[in-house]
Amino acid sequence: MGETGTLLRWSPADLALVVDVSDTSFAADTETKAGVCGRAGFGCYWVVHRGGVDVFTDPHGSGYRSRRHAGVDGVIAVPYGPATSIPVASLLDADS
Repeated sequence: MGETGTLLRWSPADLALVVDVSDTSFAADTETKAGVCGRAGFGCYWVVHRGGVDVFTDPHGSGYRSRRHAGVDGVIAVPYGPATSIPVASLLDADS
């Protein structure tokens, strides 16, 4: 952590995963924001919503090359660190 007033510089490589929790903004999150994150070079972008999780990987000039949907009963792999998978249901409110 820098001293007060120090400008900290971050690059997309400093973040392993960007997660967006989507309620009413699903279209913007999966189109506009995904494009911005992909163009910036963030390696993995998740959009968590009531229907599951949309996983964007393989960033390139105009967004992401890969988009995968995992439904509520699905499992998604954490892209970095030890091999770990997360049940999608554990990310969602069971009462909704």
